[in-house]
Amino acid sequence: MQKNNFDGNTIHSITLCLIIALSCQPQIEIPKNILPKTKMVDILVDLHIAEAMVMEKNYASPDSAYATFQMMQSQILKWHQVDSLTYHQSYAFYLKDMKLLDEVYAAVVDSLSYKSAIGKLPNKFYRLK
Repeated sequence: MQKNNFDGNTIHSITLCLIIALSCQPQIEIPKNILPKTKMVDILVDLHIAEAMVMEKNYASPDSAYATFQMMQSQILKWHQVDSLTYHQSYAFYLKDMKLLDEVYAAVVDSLSYKSAIGKLPNKFYRLK
């Protein structure tokens, strides 16, 4: 039976190199026609707040709720100075990369949690009601 020639330090060094190599994934370049992550997070936070507002109203028909949300979405995109096409193309881009999507939604959840903790909607939402 052959004895292993690796000592503890060698195995530790190899493991460390593997961890570093695997964690150094290349950054995905976001095309110019795609919204940056920070802008996407801001929009998604506002859209999720609007969605919650619509759900809270308990509309009699799903069509009424959908129409109300579409109106709110349109207003939110105007606030952010983003057209619908750019938003939808950006959303589709982020959906294709789970790592990027996870980063975006982690920031969305953090922001929504903070807003929930302070218990107050941003003033701009009172104009949507």
